[in-house]
Amino acid sequence: MKNPVGTLLEKPSLPERPMQITFDITYRCNAYCIHCYANASSKGIELDTETTFKIIDKIIEARPLVLTISGGEALLREDLADILWHIYDSMGTAMPQTTMGTNGQVVPQRKELLETIRTINENVGVPAVNLYVSIHAADPYLHDHIMGVKGAFDKALEAVELIQKSKVPLSIGVTPMQINFHQLDDILNLALSRNITVLNLSQFVPTGKGLKQYDLSPQQYVELLKWYLSKKKEYKERIIITTHLHYLSLYEKHLLDYKYFYGCAEGWFHLAIKANGDITLCPLMELTIDTALSDNSLLDIWHNNPILKEVRERDRFPVCGACRYKWKCGGCRCVAYAYTGSVTGEDVMCPIYGTKGE
Repeated sequence: MKNPVGTLLEKPSLPERPMQITFDITYRCNAYCIHCYANASSKGIELDTETTFKIIDKIIEARPLVLTISGGEALLREDLADILWHIYDSMGTAMPQTTMGTNGQVVPQRKELLETIRTINENVGVPAVNLYVSIHAADPYLHDHIMGVKGAFDKALEAVELIQKSKVPLSIGVTPMQINFHQLDDILNLALSRNITVLNLSQFVPTGKGLKQYDLSPQQYVELLKWYLSKKKEYKERIIITTHLHYLSLYEKHLLDYKYFYGCAEGWFHLAIKANGDITLCPLMELTIDTALSDNSLLDIWHNNPILKEVRERDRFPVCGACRYKWKCGGCRCVAYAYTGSVTGEDVMCPIYGTKGE
């Protein structure tokens, strides 16, 4: 691929509020995933219910379109149903599209939570709350190895079946790494065989437990994007394949004209809150920019935080700032920070920079 330095695309306008907020409500977990960004464990950090509700109230005030509730293992929180009802009681039919990530291990013990989700969705009138189950391989042994728990694969499939029977919207997701990159076709076939309608591809970032040796190469990211585009088209009548890989604008040119596609969403579309209340650009980034436990509103932080302002000035980035795709890609800020220690550093996995334009 030729390095497209030259004509610059127009700098987008900043939304008045973050369109998506991720809240890791716990860092307790019943798995030991080799790629876990949160360093989650059985004794992980977790705020009490009252403090959690205060943060939820700040999120409600910011009125994001999308709320991702994750961890750790979010379903380990006994008050999770109360959290969901608090959101619904505060926002009613205006509640954000809410996705909760899980490894599936405790779904059989949380059937009452499935009933809560189904009831809230009926009250809203649309599927406002859905569950996202991680399946990182179609090979049971490999999935269990990645999760660090024997039998995790079978429990994940049991969870999928229970969620489907409960009529709760379901998606599954995989984080492609060196260890499971060869499994993508098999994971897709598994999803198709079980009538799963959404498959998401996440990006690995070497943070937390994740080691750089697990990361794909820049050329493999090119292969991943090509695989995504091919399968998305081939199976569009059977399954929705999604990804947050910000390099998409290099291959899906219609995104260049889409007002709210920023490539890397950090600082432009997305804000994240950790299990201890720290605010960061993304759950995958270890840099703390503020705290949700202060008196400042999330909207005040969104508009005035100096680090957020810094990552919005992409034309000042030493490497990515010279690329014509900077306003529709910008390089993953989490990858940049993980590899360079700077939020404005280069994304070494970029299909352009990482492959030296070849």
